Amino acid sequence: MKSRNGFVSNSSSSSFLIAYKDSNKCEHCGRKDPCIVDMVREHSTEWSDTTINAEGIENILDYKKCNYGYDEKELQDIVDRAKKIEAKGKEWGFADVDISYHDETLNDLMQQCIETGTVVLIHRDD
Repeated sequence: MKSRNGFVSNSSSSSFLIAYKDSNKCEHCGRKDPCIVDMVREHSTEWSDTTINAEGIENILDYKKCNYGYDEKELQDIVDRAKKIEAKGKEWGFADVDISYHDETLNDLMQQCIETGTVVLIHRDD
């Protein structure tokens, strides 16, 4: 288990390191299915335990190293897993997000996205 460096709060959230697919817009109407990261962003407030910590592999690696003290082996594991996901040939985004335990809608949505394959869970901290 990793411990956070610096300020520590009594968090009531789960942390997810994910790869996610952002759906394409419809050519005709311009609509698209919601993306889990967009949903987290919409639920995030200054006082909420739901937030996006970092987006993009390089930013995630920096975040994990600075805030959780990840070593080079752990960081390389993230890179290796991301490369395997990218090799599937689809456009994937990467994000480290926290979702409040109290946000049942987002927690259910995350689980559904994992089950349907629109999200790949790389790592989870509770």
